[in-house]
Amino acid sequence: MTDHGRPLAFGPSRDPSAASLDQTRHLARLAEDVGLDLLAVQGPHPYQPGA
Repeated sequence: MTDHGRPLAFGPSRDPSAASLDQTRHLARLAEDVGLDLLAVQGPHPYQPGA
């Protein structure tokens, strides 16, 4: 594995969707509460439904 000179970061990932904004906020708060490092949100991709 390549060493990029920084520690690994962990956290959940969500698809971007205005319809699930409340769930995303809840997940972000939960991730913060349990000490995770980040919440990733994908950018739009051609293979993503509704993109």
